[in-house]
Amino acid sequence: MSKGVIIEVILSGSAYVRLVDTKNFHRYKLGRSFDYWGGVARKSPLRFLIPESNRYFVLVDTDGIGGTVTADVQVIYTPAPADDNKAEKLGAVELPKKHSDGVLL
Repeated sequence: MSKGVIIEVILSGSAYVRLVDTKNFHRYKLGRSFDYWGGVARKSPLRFLIPESNRYFVLVDTDGIGGTVTADVQVIYTPAPADDNKAEKLGAVELPKKHSDGVLL
């Protein structure tokens, strides 16, 4: 996925939503600590701005929250070369990488 792409996640309820790159996805699958953007999402839609060109995965789970949730994930914007401010207009937020869960409002 290219830098500047915006990913939108629509949830049916509260869940942990994490955006990870390939390296951190493998660490997640092995049960190791990993870096991610995101945290607990209590409302949707959520929008992530892809920080650099790479392969990314969106992880959605309710571990510790309980219940079930469905998620729809889609690319809503792919930047044109001269479209530098479009991500900001669409409400995409580049979140800092964290190890512990934050709350997405």
